[in-house]
Amino acid sequence: MYLADRHPDAGLAPQSGDTLRGEWYRWMVWISNTFHPAWKSVFVPQYVTTDDAGHDGVRTRSRESLSDAGDYLERELAGREWCLGETFSSVDLYVYMLVGWGNYVPDLALGGPAVAEHYARVGTRPAVARIREAENLDERLLR
Repeated sequence: MYLADRHPDAGLAPQSGDTLRGEWYRWMVWISNTFHPAWKSVFVPQYVTTDDAGHDGVRTRSRESLSDAGDYLERELAGREWCLGETFSSVDLYVYMLVGWGNYVPDLALGGPAVAEHYARVGTRPAVARIREAENLDERLLR
């Protein structure tokens, strides 16, 4: 959020006073406090429990949380081009990254067609394609 405010010409966030600013904050807070943290427990359950026997249970619960997040995204993105409607922002990039992480987890589907279409749209943006190329990532964010 700091970078979007620090570089307003990049167009990564609605400016202060724009009616979409509150919606942008809502998305950024939900992503950073709900969607993003759920991944940590899937990838490194030892941050949640030191009991090795509990890792599978932590991963299972985290996958449930991610499934709930995917359902939420599906409802929110239905009928929208971008998270903020017609306005592309850093929210779309953040969602793209986290949805892409799903490709690292077998049998995890996040959302439905609206999430998949949003992911594809963000992935076709020239700057996103350049970053993937520089990082040697395919369209699924896999090396």
